[in-house]
Amino acid sequence: MNLNHVGINNGDENEIFTATHAVTILTRNFYPVIDILINANVVPKLVEFLSRVNNPDLQLESAWALANIASGTSDQIEAVVSAGAVAGFISLLGSPHPVLVEIAVWTLGNIARNDLELTNHVIEQGIIEPLLIFINKPDISDHFSCRSLFLAVSNIFRHLCRYLNPTVPTVRQLLPALFHLIYKNDKYVLAKACMALCYLTVTNDVVQEVVDAGVVPRLVFLLDNNDFPVNFPALRTIGNIVTGIQTTVAGAYPLLAKLLMVNSSTKTFWYEATVFASRIADCNAAETQDLITSNVILPLEDVLIQGDFKRQEETALVISHITLGGNVIKTATLFKFDFVSLCSLMCILLCTLLCTLLKATEPKTIVVVLDGLALILEASKKMGDLEKVSLHVKKCGGLDCIKALKSNENVEIHHKSLAILERYFPTDVIFFHFYGFGFLSMTTTTRFSVCVDNLTITKFLTFDLIWFLF
Repeated sequence: MNLNHVGINNGDENEIFTATHAVTILTRNFYPVIDILINANVVPKLVEFLSRVNNPDLQLESAWALANIASGTSDQIEAVVSAGAVAGFISLLGSPHPVLVEIAVWTLGNIARNDLELTNHVIEQGIIEPLLIFINKPDISDHFSCRSLFLAVSNIFRHLCRYLNPTVPTVRQLLPALFHLIYKNDKYVLAKACMALCYLTVTNDVVQEVVDAGVVPRLVFLLDNNDFPVNFPALRTIGNIVTGIQTTVAGAYPLLAKLLMVNSSTKTFWYEATVFASRIADCNAAETQDLITSNVILPLEDVLIQGDFKRQEETALVISHITLGGNVIKTATLFKFDFVSLCSLMCILLCTLLCTLLKATEPKTIVVVLDGLALILEASKKMGDLEKVSLHVKKCGGLDCIKALKSNENVEIHHKSLAILERYFPTDVIFFHFYGFGFLSMTTTTRFSVCVDNLTITKFLTFDLIWFLF
């Protein structure tokens, strides 16, 4: 078969249109026929017809035929690209005929999502500027089927951001369009646009550009969206922003508390929320205090009771990061919290985790929990409330856990647990020290009370016993 057989090589416009219409019909579902047409060099001719601005009907038929071919196999897409169709479709973005623009956007999105090389090719052909001009037209919704159109546009941007790591100037070009897209109400468009922002914010040098574009308030709003494909990339984007420039994300913390509830979300989403909370706690004390005042800690108590082991382990990291990231005394004073109540809550959470984490295979998790617990105990000691707070540690089984960890084979865990026992629980533990050369010492502290004139005086006596071993 050749072009003359197909009929599109004829000089008569009517015959060319009829033949092109027939090609469009043939390319809808018949993939073997598409290969025959490709081998007959029909595709370059169809690309040529895209430029017939004086014959929009012929442009439409050829655009449909090429769009159908570009929906096929990777070889068929390559045939369309090799014939120069990308430049032809980009030129259609400026067409006065809405249906031509819509087909062009859809086809370019389909080509760009195929692989990195094709995404690069679409960029190199100059898609960004005409696409931005098109999407910012004030009357765009009056002429186009917005859902499919914006879905195609957001899909293009998602792939540009994912594969190309755009430079700052390119990001500045893309952000107005993405800002426009995340205010659409279609969940599919929102999902693609949020994923584009998520991919953009992986690179720290463009995070500030994203913040300056004003997208953060909308992303915070989308956290409360019930659709996982929307709220998940929104959460990841906010997490990337917090990590990248350690900025405050106003309004996100109350929603974060909701997301951390044990039954509020899928396991993947809950995990991402805990990562977000840990990142915030790693920033600075002010951010940590905001987490506490927004009740982000409280939902984690339910996780300890009802959650699976993996969630409990992640909860340990979050609570410990919150503890280590802020000044417990300053937090209690600044926000007029009951210091003992605040410390007791965090101690109960951490000690409950310690009981669970004796089964943990990851030593660094236990180390982080011990660090957090030590910080709380030290703060309570400075405030003169060590006895009350340490009592909570005993009641919830934390002391027994720490005693068990003292014998852990991990050197860091051993030293940290031993340090906690010696500093904060000296009356509850007998310490044996072997000094070498046959000497062994035992240190024990005994508590006794004496009643004098109806006043009970409590004292602690420490005994050091030393043996010479033969």
